[in-house]
Amino acid sequence: MWFRSFFGVPSSITAPDGRPVNALRGFLDAVATVITRERPSRLVVCRDDDWRPQWRVDLIPSYKAHRVEEVQADGPARYRRGSRPTDAPGRHDHRNA
Repeated sequence: MWFRSFFGVPSSITAPDGRPVNALRGFLDAVATVITRERPSRLVVCRDDDWRPQWRVDLIPSYKAHRVEEVQADGPARYRRGSRPTDAPGRHDHRNA
């Protein structure tokens, strides 16, 4: 969903410091749509940081083969190891409040 969200929102959507936030914006827009439409009493969001797990590649060798992993220390948050959606500007992780 992050991949789709990143490329589904224009690259002109950036944080005040110029960092791209299209993945976060697209993801939050999609979640907001589901919440508005379905009105759930609870919501769980899970992340899979292993972008191309070996067990999936063993089952389907072409799994995400068209995507190139770009791990950059100063790159977009979608590629940085250890980045979280709550690290984005204007977001707060209430678990650590």
